[in-house]
Amino acid sequence: MLEQLAPNQAVEILESSPLAMLLLDHAGKVRACNRAMLELIGESGHECPDKFSSISGAVRLSPLLGTDTLVRWIDPNDRMRILEIDVIPLKGKDAGSVRFYRDVTSRQEVERERNQLIEKTRELSLKDRTLTSLLNRRGMLLLLEPLVARSRRYNNPLSVVMLAISTQQKDISLLDKVAELLMDQLRWADLVGCNDQHDFILVLQETERDDAVKLSGKLNKHLAQLADNQLNHRINIYYGITDCRKNDNADSLLHRAQSALEAACGNGRGNLHVL
Repeated sequence: MLEQLAPNQAVEILESSPLAMLLLDHAGKVRACNRAMLELIGESGHECPDKFSSISGAVRLSPLLGTDTLVRWIDPNDRMRILEIDVIPLKGKDAGSVRFYRDVTSRQEVERERNQLIEKTRELSLKDRTLTSLLNRRGMLLLLEPLVARSRRYNNPLSVVMLAISTQQKDISLLDKVAELLMDQLRWADLVGCNDQHDFILVLQETERDDAVKLSGKLNKHLAQLADNQLNHRINIYYGITDCRKNDNADSLLHRAQSALEAACGNGRGNLHVL
């Protein structure tokens, strides 16, 4: 079908194409280009080969002649452009090739924004909606699972403390202060999160259960000082403590910590229960 086109018709089709085009000989030297290519390089009204053969043009335009099929290129207006390049070899001995350039800058920006939104949504889905600095239970399960697997494989100690605050005026400001204190007192490798009831979950790496009990006593003193210095009412604090065992997974470990906390709360006073 295309063979029936007259040469001048074929030329007009290529000249009017919205895709920028370069014709290269077998040595890689530019022999021709269309109007879209001249507009892309900011040289409308000039001869294309002359621009590519000049020293300044060769330096600025050389990325367009490389082997990459997707290039980032600074156009004459100092704008970053992302170009998708298709190279089509021509038939015949020493026939050269045709290169087509598609500007995908907008598409790439849309994809980047979409990926950022997906990542943000994923991050929000793992964070508590009220205490945004803390992981929710889903986030804790996701990060805890490889720690449990590592503990079981290498027999490394791993403990979990679940902490509940009981007060007549349990509000967000109180929870924020407690969350800040917990993150300040724990090591960088430890995890701090909360469940839907805003009970705090502490994952303590390389920590034996007895050491988790000692840490809970230390935290209890700091929380009591927090209540005395910044709150106008008394708080009761409950601790449920457990450690990772042979057949545990992340869910079973958190479930046992929750059971320990419920047992501590069942005592009717600020207390600690180890399970």
